[in-house]
Amino acid sequence: MVLSTAGINNSFFTSELTLTNRGRFDATLHFSYKGSSEFGGGGGTAADTLRAGRQRIVPDAIAYLKSLGIPIPDAGSRLGTLALRVSGADVRTVSATVRTTTAVAGGRAGLAYSSLRPSMLLNGPVTLVGLRQNATDRSNVALQHAGTPIEGDITLRLTVFAGDRTGAKGSWLETLSPGEFRQITEILARDGVNLGQGFVRVERVAGVGSYYAYAVINDQVTSDGSFIWPRPDEGADGESGFLLPVVVETSAFSTELMMANWSNENRTGAVSVFRRCRPGKVCKLPDGLEAQ
Repeated sequence: MVLSTAGINNSFFTSELTLTNRGRFDATLHFSYKGSSEFGGGGGTAADTLRAGRQRIVPDAIAYLKSLGIPIPDAGSRLGTLALRVSGADVRTVSATVRTTTAVAGGRAGLAYSSLRPSMLLNGPVTLVGLRQNATDRSNVALQHAGTPIEGDITLRLTVFAGDRTGAKGSWLETLSPGEFRQITEILARDGVNLGQGFVRVERVAGVGSYYAYAVINDQVTSDGSFIWPRPDEGADGESGFLLPVVVETSAFSTELMMANWSNENRTGAVSVFRRCRPGKVCKLPDGLEAQ
């Protein structure tokens, strides 16, 4: 998803697009943009070249696509999905990253997300955890139809669950056409759900095309965001743990840990902390924490 549009609390988001070719051959990039009918519409295809071993940072993705000749409105809210096909080079050496931000005092705030390869697209149910809605944070859920035009529409069921074991609080259907993007803004406050925290289950109930779903937690003041990856049901059997690569506690930053159990059984888990140590040094942790 790339955009140029106003948001909640006086925010205005634009998408920076970074294109990287790590390979030995020049790549031809074939772009296909489908604008949302609710956000300006427009759409079409265009191509550009990215030389071998080069990286290009495009400050405004919408303006860039317009410069390539894709018909997108000149002004107003503009938002859509962007598909990228590669020729002339190994697709495994080419990648795209989007950084969607809004201006704040002293800089910009928002979030970044990488492009998705076909193997990362979804067909089975997924869960989006850690969502909250309060005076400091808001949560949105995004959906994309990632299938081909020949596959037709798909229908997704979204079910919102409270995080305090009181069960499902709301459920509805969303039908998307191929390439369509849809955001459910402040999903925990939608249609009388009114939850402070919870999680959302997404499942395809009609159609055959692949889809993608993710969530974003935004700060109510700065609109700084956290990207919440979907957690698929399939492939989870046999897993016994997870690795969180970085946790930080400094005068400027702190790390929040969210844990969710959406099964029908109680779960017990243990947390081990791995502290970075200099060679030859002994690192001590507070009592009760396991250091390895």
